Parts: sequence; C-alpha cells; structure tokens
Amino acid sequence: MLVARLAVFILLSLVFCVAAQAQTSPQVMSLQGRILDPANLPLESASVQFTIEVISPGAEECLLFQETHTLNMTGSGGVFSLNVGIGTRAGVGFEDTSTLAQVFNNASGALSSLTCTVGTTYTPATTAKRKIKMTFDDGGGPQVVTQLLDLQSVPFAL
Repeated sequence: MLVARLAVFILLSLVFCVAAQAQTSPQVMSLQGRILDPANLPLESASVQFTIEVISPGAEECLLFQETHTLNMTGSGGVFSLNVGIGTRAGVGFEDTSTLAQVFNNASGALSSLTCTVGTTYTPATTAKRKIKMTFDDGGGPQVVTQLLDLQSVPFAL
C-alpha cells in the first residue's frame, strides 16, 4: 500500500516538473516609461497608439517582432505601462506571428525571409541581445523614440 502511494506521488511530481519545464521563458514583458512634450508637459491624450518592435542587434537590423497597443493616457501624468507580447498584431510575416520565446531564442539557427536593413536573414549569436524600438502617435503623427533599448534575457525562477 505504501509503495502504491509513493508511486502516485512520484508520478504527480513528474507531471508538475514537466509542466514547469514546458514554460521555458515568460511570454510577456513589461515596458514602462513617461512621455513629456518639448515644453516638459506630460502627454495625456485620450488615445495614444504605441508600436513596439523587437529588432536584431547587428548592422542587419532585422524586424523580429511587432505589435501595437492603444492607451487612454488622460490623467496619467504621461506615464504608460505596456505588456509586450499581448498587443495587437496583423500580417503573416515572422514579425507578426513570432512569439517572444522564438524572438529571444539564440539557439534557433538562421531566421530567414525577414525585413532587414541589410539582407533578409538573421542568425543569432549565443549571447546576442535584442533591441526594442518604440513609436507612439497621439494624433499628431508618429513620434519615434530615438534611443533603442537593449534587451537581454536574465535568469528567472518559476
């Protein structure tokens, strides 16, 4: 009887371990910031569209991921918070259908048929970072945040 209970406990433990291993990386990341206009006043428009792009780090600058978010920033003091990975996506290219796990997988090998400034292929190095490009539009036309943000994975625990 004790052996049967032990076997069930071990089996359940293995199921939970396999389920934990299946989640190899988070599928959403948080991007937060504050937008001030040239007069140093916070952006507080009722409808601000953000476009988030994840780009390869080298000179090829391949687009790996793209999505949009629309926020009501009224009364926000210019502060925004976006959950990258759950925004609106359209199209059929890799940048429109890839997951964050695919985008940050440095063991994936060559990714082809991409939109790049040089060529159409990106092969990530073992320790390669990625870059985030952010654009926002409050109705006055798209504004590109000129500084690209470096992203690199860090260890995490489940």
